[in-house]
Amino acid sequence: MALTVEAVYENGVLKPVQPLPLKEHEKVRVTVEPARLPIWERIVALTTDAPPDEL
Repeated sequence: MALTVEAVYENGVLKPVQPLPLKEHEKVRVTVEPARLPIWERIVALTTDAPPDEL
């Protein structure tokens, strides 16, 4: 099963934004990449002076 989740790095620990469908102590492989805004939010940000969260 492959799963992509958003997480926040705090105090040396990755914390998922939402609960994960995993058993306690289940081992997983983690690939870390920077989170990016969806393409439509990036386009809007380029064409307006307002930050995306104010649209």
